[in-house]
Amino acid sequence: MFVQFVLTGFAISKNKKRSSKPIIFLIPSMTSDENDRFWTVTGAMPYIDMIRESERKSSLPMAFREVADRQHLPITRDSSDPNILQIRHEDKVKFIEHLDLLLENFN
Repeated sequence: MFVQFVLTGFAISKNKKRSSKPIIFLIPSMTSDENDRFWTVTGAMPYIDMIRESERKSSLPMAFREVADRQHLPITRDSSDPNILQIRHEDKVKFIEHLDLLLENFN
């Protein structure tokens, strides 16, 4: 629900291209242990797709998996929601850069 609320605000902003782009969130872990730091990654499909499709299926889990597989990055899924995963702190930049490239020509 929260992600859909934020996605709506993101999409209706002045930049009209935003309604056709997915939104990705990264939430840092709250641990001081350098060896146990990770980022929780989640996102939502483009607003325009959310309106068009009644099933609301997301291709983001496939995109997340493809980036992780191509870059040989370990990911963890601690949720039953396929749109939520965890990546190591040191893999964040690599993951986001390659996800951005993959989603660049989205739609």
